[in-house]
Amino acid sequence: MDSRGVRPPLFVGTLGINGLHRFDESGAMTTAELNGLARKVVTLGSDTVLFSDFGRRLHILGKGPVVDGPPMLCEDHHTSPDGQHLAVLDVDQKVWVASGWSPGQPMQLVATAVGARKVACFDAALVFALDRDGVTEFATSSAGGAAIRYQGDGSELGSLAVSPTIVAAGSRNGSVHRWRRGIAAPIAIVRDHERRVDELAIDPDGRWLVAGDWNGRVLFIDTELSEATMEGARAATEAWGLSLEELVRSR
Repeated sequence: MDSRGVRPPLFVGTLGINGLHRFDESGAMTTAELNGLARKVVTLGSDTVLFSDFGRRLHILGKGPVVDGPPMLCEDHHTSPDGQHLAVLDVDQKVWVASGWSPGQPMQLVATAVGARKVACFDAALVFALDRDGVTEFATSSAGGAAIRYQGDGSELGSLAVSPTIVAAGSRNGSVHRWRRGIAAPIAIVRDHERRVDELAIDPDGRWLVAGDWNGRVLFIDTELSEATMEGARAATEAWGLSLEELVRSR
């Protein structure tokens, strides 16, 4: 639900079909015809979506026809959980942010993130960019403050999720890194997936981190279980006779 307690509709883009499906709360579906395939779809506000096509152009679909989105070629884009804040990583590795974006509204340049693959935000003040080795937190000019670097363990990272307290990244080898915001080293690394983790999400309360891999396996990780590094998790294994992964699965 959004800040007004209203449940927004669900939008789903389908590969191989030039359409975007909209499901309302009752489950009724309507389909908007597109001129190209939707590469990635995110909500923007309560009844609008922003999507990129395979030409890396951005488009907006509301209650009317599809219109052009921000005028840039997009590597990745993300909106905050309430759909009010938009972050875009362009093909030149520049990170942009806007609040309540509408056609014609300029976006604010935050930083150039060399090697970045993914971008995420949860408000207009902070934006996060993921590269293969870690995550960088950038403050917008209005918020001020220096960039913060969250360093991985050397595995190649490929997916990203953030909340006001958590930064998380999934790797190509199946591990999921979790950092407490403001602390450079991971507080936990869960190694439970056998294939690359390409999808991550954090529930609105910040309690559950959800990770999906290429095998279609979805893992729900309780973020309140461990505030230890992997060294601490190994010590817990010796004390409890349970691995961190087993403990997660048993919850």
